[in-house]
Order: sequence, then C-alpha cells, then structure tokens
Amino acid sequence: MMATHTEPSVPDLIPPTLPKWAEQYIDVNGMRTRFFQSGQGPPLLLIPSAFLRAPSYRGTIEGLAAHFQVTAAEMPGSGHSQRLKQPWGFAEGADWAAGLLDALNLDRALVVGHSDTGGVAALMGVRHPDRLDGLVMVDSVGGFPGATWWSLLKSRLHDGMTEESRLNLPLTPHMIANLLRHPRNCLYHAFRLAADTEPLEVASRITAPTLLAWGRRDHTFPPHCAERFQATIPDCRIIWSNASHDWLILHPREFADAVASFARELGLIPPEIPANNLSALT
Repeated sequence: MMATHTEPSVPDLIPPTLPKWAEQYIDVNGMRTRFFQSGQGPPLLLIPSAFLRAPSYRGTIEGLAAHFQVTAAEMPGSGHSQRLKQPWGFAEGADWAAGLLDALNLDRALVVGHSDTGGVAALMGVRHPDRLDGLVMVDSVGGFPGATWWSLLKSRLHDGMTEESRLNLPLTPHMIANLLRHPRNCLYHAFRLAADTEPLEVASRITAPTLLAWGRRDHTFPPHCAERFQATIPDCRIIWSNASHDWLILHPREFADAVASFARELGLIPPEIPANNLSALT
C-alpha cells in the first residue's frame, strides 16, 4: 500500500520552534552564525528570509529533511546570528553562504533562498557557481523592475492580511524580534533590497540548474517576476503553487515534494519507484 503523507503542522498561535538538539553555532569568516541541521541525503542549504528566523520554517525543514540533509542557517544580521555594523547586500550574503559551506566541509549543495534571500541565492549562482548542485529561488526579490518599496509594502500587507493571515500570529513575534535585534539590516532589506533588480540583472550569468518555486497568488512578487527570471536564466524551470508569497511555510509538503522532484531531475536523489514496482527492492 502506498504511504500517505500529511502536511507538517503550522502553529496557529504560538511561534514555531526547532529542537535545541538541532541548534548549532559556527564561525563563518569571523561571523557567528546560528544554524539547524536535520535529515539525511544530499546537502541542502536553506537561507531564511532576513525578516524571519530559521524556526519560522519548521514545517519546511521537516518536509525537506525526508529527502535531504538540511542546513537552515540564519545570515548575520538576522535571527541569533551575529549583528552587523553595516547592512549586507546580496553579494555579501552570497559570499557568506559559500563560506558557510567551507565551514561545514561541504563542497557543494542545493541552495534555497526565499524572498529577499532569493537574491542571495541568485548572486551565489554568479559568484560561486562551483559550490552549487542547483538553485531554488522561492518568490524571490529582484524580478520586478519599476517596483518601489511603497508599492511592495502595500502588496505585502495584502498578502499578509488576505492570503496568509494564518501566519500572522505565529510569525509576527519572529519578525518583531529580528527588527529589535537587527534594525538596520531589517530596514535595509525592506526599503532597499526589496526593490533592487540586481538579481535579474545578473541572472543571465547563472549557470546552475535553477528552480523557480512560485505562488500564483503572490501579490508581492507576482507571477510575471518568475516569468521574467525564467526568460533570463539559461537553465531554468518554474513550479507553480496555487498559493501566495510564503507558500513554502504554509504548504511545506508541497514545497518539499517540488524540490525533491527537481533534485531527482538533477540526479541528486534516486528516481521515485512506483508503488507497483516496490517488489524490485526485495
């Protein structure tokens, strides 16, 4: 009988947490970095949005850990990682991510960036292509020429209030904590990087296989952003979800299955075996 999978739960009220045994700290080029590891398989690096924390992605990590060895690492300037004297742009984040792989003794990884860290993933594809098995950009910044921070803020409020209201109570404490601990970096990401088109400007130089994982009902970075990236990145495909900007948190099993399918396409994990062929394993 084929096993059935249920979505990992997303708390309705309390902020999500990750087990303390999974929490670790590491020095990356002199920057103290908090990260969590879970699962077995090919290495996958998940870079949480600078507005959230790694535990915000608990269900996502649990879903991905069924297929990968997941490292969810908070960039300096977010979460419990080191405070920054000056805000970081996409390039600094990309260099830190490559340094993190060095510190973890990983030659390569599948790298996942969400929203503002989708831009970090894109720049990693340009600056450190030899460190990538593939890129996953989830509802990323950078593909919306002409957008302003004000128009993006209005669209983000629309998504938060109408499409993803279930996340408001559990994730708002993480956002407030990040703003209080890392105010300059959070505000820089909100008012500068959110409308920055550098990821699109360099996208033609990304050589790594790239998956654009996008919500069709994302009003912050609408579907035309994904289509613009797809037209520019040489080796690129899109997987659509009938959801909004943070669908990888609200629908973590759907997201994990999409990334696993991409990894199978790249040969990183074995092909799925149909249920009627399971006897071939015995």
